[in-house]
Parts: sequence; structure tokens; C-alpha cells
Amino acid sequence: MQVRRWFVAGGTAFALVAAGGCGIAGAGVQVTGDGGDATTSPAPDSQTDTAEGEAFSLDPIEVLREDPDVRQDIKDLFAQPCFYESGSWFPVDTVYATIAGTDIQVAVIDVLGCTEPNLCASGYASYIYRLGEDGTEQVYAAEETTSSIAVVDGEFTLEWSVWEPGDETDCPTGLDSMPLIWDGDEFVPGGE
Repeated sequence: MQVRRWFVAGGTAFALVAAGGCGIAGAGVQVTGDGGDATTSPAPDSQTDTAEGEAFSLDPIEVLREDPDVRQDIKDLFAQPCFYESGSWFPVDTVYATIAGTDIQVAVIDVLGCTEPNLCASGYASYIYRLGEDGTEQVYAAEETTSSIAVVDGEFTLEWSVWEPGDETDCPTGLDSMPLIWDGDEFVPGGE
């Protein structure tokens, strides 16, 4: 595949991919050993709220599996770990953040699927979960292919790829976005 050859070529490939709007999917939750029957619990990261001294973390695979609002076809994407030459992993990326202007901590979970890691359009769904002592609560979901949620300084933006004329099927060059606004209970689309 030409994308892989570019990636292997080194720095020139990175510049071409970045200039084209494409990125390399994250490594997801790493799995050690043979992956077993997909019951391996990923080791979650934790973030400490320095104001309160509390550390919140979650197991993203467990949270998604137990959430009745996550579609089954999305759950099927991480039913088993992904396997490649570099090892195996569950295809999710998790970012912890605090909502701007609040002390509310959340986790953003992007579901990537087991597509070739060098392909650009590998995201399948994104979720935001509020973290608390009593567990997690889903406060936003985007279950569209190529969607992801970016977090910068506690501000949240839903991003998705857009195929432009002449784009390869696995690598859209366009990007569209929409701010997500915290209304006190959940995130809502923020208009333009």
C-alpha cells in the first residue's frame, strides 16, 4: 500500500501525510501477552484534580461495554484486541480533561477500530463521560465514522473528516468541526 511505503520512507512521508490532513491513529490501550479472550483489563491512566486531591480514572473498554447507549456495532469493534506486527491493543484512545470554567472532570473515549494504523479515516465513534465518585455518566456521543473529539484547554470540539474530490477512499483531506458546549448537564452542539 502506498500510504505504508510513504510512512516507512521517514520524514518526507510525515510531511506529506500532515500536509494532506491525515494522521496516524493512536495506539489505543496496549495489551500484553496473547490477548486471551479479550477479558484483559487495560490499565487506565488517571488524572488528579489538584483542587480536591481526588484521582479519577476509568477502564474505557469496561465503560463502553457496560453502557447500554453504545451501539452494538461499535462494541463489536473492540470485542477482541487488534493484532499487528507491533503487538496488540484495544482500539480506543482515552483523554482526561476538566471542563473549562468548572471543576467537572471527564474522559473522552475515541473508538478507532482495528483498521490499518497508517490509514487516516480510522475513527468510528467518540464519547464523553463525566467522572465522579459514583462512577461514570455519558454526557455526549458521536457515533459517526471518522469522528473524534479534540480537547484544548478544557474546550471540546467534535471533528470529522470530509472527503474532497480526488481523495483516496482511505484518506480524506478535508476536516470539519463543531464546538461542543457544556450546558450544565451534558454537551450540546455549539452552532457555528
